Amino acid sequence: MRAPRFAVDGDSREIDRMVRQTRAESISVYQVFDDVLERLQPTHILTQVHCEVCAVSLRDVERSVAARLASRPAIVSLQPSSLPEVWEDIRRVAQSLHIEARGEQLVAHLQARMQAIVDAVRAARPRPRLACIEWIEPLMATANWMPELVEMAGAESAAWQTWDDLAAADPDIILAMPCGFDLERTVSEMHWLTGRAG
Repeated sequence: MRAPRFAVDGDSREIDRMVRQTRAESISVYQVFDDVLERLQPTHILTQVHCEVCAVSLRDVERSVAARLASRPAIVSLQPSSLPEVWEDIRRVAQSLHIEARGEQLVAHLQARMQAIVDAVRAARPRPRLACIEWIEPLMATANWMPELVEMAGAESAAWQTWDDLAAADPDIILAMPCGFDLERTVSEMHWLTGRAG
């Protein structure tokens, strides 16, 4: 239904360069395949406006739907920037599907699982200092609900923006989780970190 407008088999630096170039041209990073949407005739389309690098933009989805789809699907745009907003977006999806009770059950289930982790680590001391990396080259820190999750897991978020900040923070743990990469791809990119001074 969608694909990036450029090959994503390059390394972190190359992907970042292509994303910046594409965005500078004021076009979406993704192309929407209207013919596939037309064939599928969906009743609902989920998208998000949180990060237009991570998914098709709401504008592009609305343009495709308005122009092509006879099914007139409901568009649900997710936009969380905190954990409570993640729960609210789950509820919004369930409401759009007319399964509000199942949405509430899912939120309650997830919150209970997370609370069990909080309870299990509450007394753990010392709390490790954790730095979370969202992209490796150029280096980008995670944001949004990640500090909440770090706290819930019994750690303390190390605040940083640049490599010098990260080195000065000297965290106990560095968690690299580049957006869209699996473990093997992440490991192959670690040279961007391990090759730096400090």
